[in-house]
Amino acid sequence: MDLNETVLEHMQSPEHADLVRHHGEITVHLELADDRLPVKASATHVRKALMNLISNAFEAVGGKGEVTLSTANRYVDRAIRGDERGRPGEYAVLTVSDSGPGIPEDIQKRIFEPFYTKKAMGRSGTGLGLAVVWNILQDHEGYVEVQSSGGGTSFDLYFPITREGCGYPRVTSLQRTFAAGGSGSWWWTTTKPSGTSPPASSRASAIRSAP
Repeated sequence: MDLNETVLEHMQSPEHADLVRHHGEITVHLELADDRLPVKASATHVRKALMNLISNAFEAVGGKGEVTLSTANRYVDRAIRGDERGRPGEYAVLTVSDSGPGIPEDIQKRIFEPFYTKKAMGRSGTGLGLAVVWNILQDHEGYVEVQSSGGGTSFDLYFPITREGCGYPRVTSLQRTFAAGGSGSWWWTTTKPSGTSPPASSRASAIRSAP
């Protein structure tokens, strides 16, 4: 699967649309890498992890603020903070960032514990489903890295890049248009490998949480 395509599929899902409707003051930004990001993973599980992180990000912001979804291709040659297995290699990284109040250092050490809930952490917005996110990354031989301060929190999900079965389209550009009231569409352009049909444009319905 391609990580960019999975993110776009989530952005057009009813679950995401319902979430942003209930957080009308939050603006969602989407920043996708230009390169294909092929990972050997379950799209269903990746979307589940993404939904959990977005839900927590929205809760952390609370009122007016921003949530950013981004992807990148990174080469890792160091141990990931909080996970010392440290396998060097090329990774597709999915990041969910928010402009919330941040997570205290002592809480960051426990947020992936199965029964360490949001109720225990107050308005940190990190108690829902993080154990599930951790387990999904473990199952895919990946990592989770958390960075937080008073200016917000970022969760980086590292999925190992695969070169198997890369014959699907590459997302090369993304445009978005929104009408008054917040409803609108995401447009993206894909480029297929040589020997296949020419580039094509696709559209997906989406809801922006702030006009």
